Amino acid sequence: TFAADYGIKPYVLSKELIEIRELANLQHLEINRLRSLKNHKDAISTKNAAKELERQIKQAEKTIDRFQEKINSLIQLVPELLEKKKLLCSVKGIGEKIATTLIVFLPELGSCNRRQIASLCGLAPFNNESGTYRGHRYIKGGRSRVRTALFMAALVSIRCNDRYSSMYRKIVHEEHRPAKVALIAIARKLVCYLNSLMKRAG
Repeated sequence: TFAADYGIKPYVLSKELIEIRELANLQHLEINRLRSLKNHKDAISTKNAAKELERQIKQAEKTIDRFQEKINSLIQLVPELLEKKKLLCSVKGIGEKIATTLIVFLPELGSCNRRQIASLCGLAPFNNESGTYRGHRYIKGGRSRVRTALFMAALVSIRCNDRYSSMYRKIVHEEHRPAKVALIAIARKLVCYLNSLMKRAG
């Protein structure tokens, strides 16, 4: 597996975490459905169809919220998971949904080194070299759901955290690198910080 390639021991999920993960997966399906419904708005031209689409959008939003309530209730019942969630939510840029994603889909958080945790998220830079050729470094593999959540957290952090906003400005404006490169760097810095935070708490 990807984790084994980087010397990371397989994480044994508890029955509670398995149940939360299954609910989160179902919620993710509904989130994708909601996104698809919203993207379909421009294709609707009749009043009845628009009304039906709006009904389905509201229904999907309620279903997503219902899944989140169930997930929150299950986390409340497990002291270890609840403490992890509180710790994650104490960090600027990490909200309830992102914290839940990290708890459920990155349970290794706090038990790996910096390189390992970045690799699990697909945020570790790899060299693009062959013989005398030296290409740009790039990211690969990892858990896409976790990476997406960290990108969202990074975007919020750029706006509300002076440390990350100055880092972003330096990469984009002083080093003249693409905004995506800066976002990846901040997401990587963020998950490494969360990893060390979890280690100290553990």
